[in-house]
Amino acid sequence: MVERFGVPDWDRDPSVPLAPDGESWSSFVARASDAVRELVGRHPGELVVAAVHAGVIEATMIRFLGVAPEIYRRGWVRILHASMTEWEWVPAEDRWVLLRFNDSCGVPRA
Repeated sequence: MVERFGVPDWDRDPSVPLAPDGESWSSFVARASDAVRELVGRHPGELVVAAVHAGVIEATMIRFLGVAPEIYRRGWVRILHASMTEWEWVPAEDRWVLLRFNDSCGVPRA
């Protein structure tokens, strides 16, 4: 794929698709964080657990906290495999509170 389409420079333009008719970083961030918001919205006051890849966690950090996307792409924040990230949605204020991030409960760090 890289030989055929190259690698988009998402630091310069995150709206460039990965390949023709593919998804861009910007559209993935919107789609993934909107899916989390929608899932939680369908279960008000309930505990919702989702097993996701690191990209979904990155997307929520970017959209819910306003963390700059380049922080992740440059490796300044590394999401550990099998770690837990815990969000709380405060519906009255329509805001997200990050309660736990990268909690690995003793998983060895590589």
